[in-house]
Amino acid sequence: MWLIVVLLAVFGSYQFGFIKGASMKLVPVPQEEQLPAALFTAFGQIKAIENNAVIIESAPTDGTELLARRVAVTKNTKIFELATISNPQTPNQQFSVEEKILKLSDLKIGDSITAEAKENIAEQKDFSAISIQRVLSAPLPGTLSPNQ
Repeated sequence: MWLIVVLLAVFGSYQFGFIKGASMKLVPVPQEEQLPAALFTAFGQIKAIENNAVIIESAPTDGTELLARRVAVTKNTKIFELATISNPQTPNQQFSVEEKILKLSDLKIGDSITAEAKENIAEQKDFSAISIQRVLSAPLPGTLSPNQ
């Protein structure tokens, strides 16, 4: 008897939720109510290195064609990469991530980087970076990584 009562309660709850959900309308969020487009990082591939600046090709915020950006490197710009270090002697932590500080001369054409700025760079093609991270990419099988 109690099994029938439980089954009827579950089935009734399911039906009520299904009917209620089917009657609801999804309301799209109007374009003007979306969050403002603020951009503080740019990801791209290095196309040139010149006079304390890196020229990268990155995707613009509006999704159109690739955009060339000039990333100025100052004396305060931190340039680094994250490297995975193997720790076979530590059973609970087989790998660790280590930050390796780089110089501008360590960056090469073709490297992928993420450049961070203090200000909103959504509409800027030229900005100063507070940090640049060289992003290590995984090599294809049988090839070397472009960063090696």
